[in-house]
Amino acid sequence: DSDFLNLHAAGTPEQLNASATFDLNRLAEQLGGFVDLGSLRLAGGGWAQLNWQQSDTKQFQVDGELHAREFELAFGDRPVGMKENLTLTFAAAGQTDFTSDTRIESAELAVHAGPERFDARLTQPVLDLRDGGHWPVEVRSSGELARLSARFAPWVPLGEWNLGGAYELQGEATGSKTAIHLRNTRLTVADLQVNGPGWRVREPRAELVVSGGWSHDQRRLELTSARLTGEGLSAQGENVICTFPAQGSPQLIGTVSYRGNLDRLEKWTHDAAEPSPWHLLGQFAGKAEVRHSDGMTTALVETTIADLVATHQSGRQFHEAQIQLAGRGAYDARTRSVHLEQASLRCGALGLDTAGQIALAGDQAEVELAGRLDYD
Repeated sequence: DSDFLNLHAAGTPEQLNASATFDLNRLAEQLGGFVDLGSLRLAGGGWAQLNWQQSDTKQFQVDGELHAREFELAFGDRPVGMKENLTLTFAAAGQTDFTSDTRIESAELAVHAGPERFDARLTQPVLDLRDGGHWPVEVRSSGELARLSARFAPWVPLGEWNLGGAYELQGEATGSKTAIHLRNTRLTVADLQVNGPGWRVREPRAELVVSGGWSHDQRRLELTSARLTGEGLSAQGENVICTFPAQGSPQLIGTVSYRGNLDRLEKWTHDAAEPSPWHLLGQFAGKAEVRHSDGMTTALVETTIADLVATHQSGRQFHEAQIQLAGRGAYDARTRSVHLEQASLRCGALGLDTAGQIALAGDQAEVELAGRLDYD
């Protein structure tokens, strides 16, 4: 018994029952007398219970649950739990002699926090735990993106970016202490909203399907396939590899194919209160090969725009059946400069081949290009 915890347990290694009640407000008060918690806030209260049974053949079953009322965990202005009711339940079965000879036959975990839900289920037994084991699981989750991004804010700050929409996540993964592998993990978002500097994305439905893995030892993320689908834009990434070295900047390599709608893209990049003088209609499709390392990004890009109709607010209109764009070059983030090895534009009215430099470091961009222009 204490001010913040009451625990009762009774039984034997073969059959054990335990229950507890806790008050996180009083825990925070007492910890504050010994440790400077700074901006950490901890609040809420609730109860928990645990049941354990083991047979003569070392087969065991265990289950438990935890309920917290008005749970709150926050770091400064970044809440992880936001004064909500939290419920956690779990169950597992297997065999153990309380040594390395332990196996998990089945296991389930469910977490409910307000409108959010997370469920995980073991799909195959874990036969060897001596090195942590390999855990194949099926995962399902649903909730609101705004709440989810707030929970991850202490570790993944989004800055000026805000996310909204109702999400559903489902997929299969295998985890160990050295790696995580994903198989056909699908994230679906209804009424997607992404607000940030220069962007106002609105999509009735968007879907991301990913297969790949993360290697902790190599600090390497490899996506064998990543497919994003929406009404305004769809993209397919192949063999995308991102490495996060302990020293230095991240490194990225990959190929992305994309297609979309110019009208929808224009709405994403312009404020409705301040419409663009030009309105664009048409479809675009293309492919990009990208490599990033030590602040230098190199790319080979090919894009085709079909049935372009550009209408000015004065009523003037420009139409082109097909425009082909291609470019190969590099961007240096340290000097904020673009080096174009080759860039070309082809359409019915123009043919352009050029190369040169674009400097973006000053108050105004400085452009130095040379090439050939053919026109009708």
